[in-house]
Formats: sequence, C-alpha cells, structure tokens
Amino acid sequence: MDNYIQQAALQWWKAEHPDRDLPSCRGDIYAEAVPRVRRVFAGQVRWSEASAGDKAVWIGRPRDVAKFLTAESAWANFYDTVDLVPGAEQHSFRMFGNANVGNFFLTNLQCAGTPYGYGLGYDVDFDISQMYAVASRPVTADDTLVVDLIVGAGTAATMVLGDLIAGWPLSVAVPARKNFSVRVHKSEYRTRLAGPLTVRIHLEGQVHPA
Repeated sequence: MDNYIQQAALQWWKAEHPDRDLPSCRGDIYAEAVPRVRRVFAGQVRWSEASAGDKAVWIGRPRDVAKFLTAESAWANFYDTVDLVPGAEQHSFRMFGNANVGNFFLTNLQCAGTPYGYGLGYDVDFDISQMYAVASRPVTADDTLVVDLIVGAGTAATMVLGDLIAGWPLSVAVPARKNFSVRVHKSEYRTRLAGPLTVRIHLEGQVHPA
C-alpha cells in the first residue's frame, strides 16, 4: 500500500472519529478508511455527498491524484481561495488564475484554469454541476459580494456570495481548450465588508474526454 494512502486513511479516520483515540491495532482503521480513501482519490465521491473524512482527504490529496482518475470520466471538485479585507482599494478578484497555483492549501489547480495538470487543452471537457462557497465566518448583509463564473471570455453565471454558501446547481460546460475562472467583486451598491473574510470557491462536476 502506498505510504500516502496510509496517511490519508489515518487522516480520514481522525476526521470521521474526532472524539476517539487511535486504537492500538490499526487494522480496523485501514479496513474502514482505505476503501473510502481510494474512492475519493478516484473521483467517485461527490463533494456534496462527502463525509467529514472525505472532505479532509479531498482537500489534502497529493498532486499525483490524476493516476487514480478513470480514463473515461471522473467526478471532480476544483477549489481556489481568496482573502478579502475591508477598506482595501482592490474591489475585484480573479480566482482559478495564477495567484494560488501550486499552493495546495489554497487551490488544487496546477495551472491557471487547468485542473490536475490535465489542462483543458488536452481534449478534456469539464461539465460544472454545482458551485459553492465556504467562508471563514458567517456572511452578513454587509458582505454583498457578487460572484461570476467565467468560461473563456464570457460570463456563464452570476450570483451573490450568500447564495453560494448553500450551494448553487449549474449546468455549465467548459469545452476542451477553454479556461475557466471565477471573479469575486463588491456590489456597485455596497463597497464595504463587515470584516475580514476568506472565501473558498468550489466548482464540482464531471471531467471526461472531449
């Protein structure tokens, strides 16, 4: 068994059972956790259906996860992170670009707008089924932020941040050889935030050959 599979299995088990000590015999952990970890690495677990352990493993999975993905299709969840500060002069932020690429604590992209090194230029389509956000604190009425999903040079969907906290179903196709990005910007009617805010945007859907 690969070492990072073992490490992920322990990570999964700890997230699933935060109040339990590790048993002296780890056979039970591996019997429960390893099959599930392999399913997560294979892209067979949807984030919207994932358990605490699944999410812990998904966010921390290694760069070579691509070898676990099936050749025909895989369920994928791509994310990127942005820090927003009240009073900052910058009012618009482009995500899934170059800012966080390579930092897997903030994003799981290896190239701008191109997941897992597939690069959508390699005849791979990405059909986005859901978009959602995870915020560092509760979003208030003062945090009127607008989120645009951009495919190529056009806007494919626009919504407010508050709607994304619960998740927003989409049906947006990103064709092969086209990049995607997300723009987060302040509303033209409000220019202030209630406080510092870190937002992680997730795009979830099917990746398959064009």
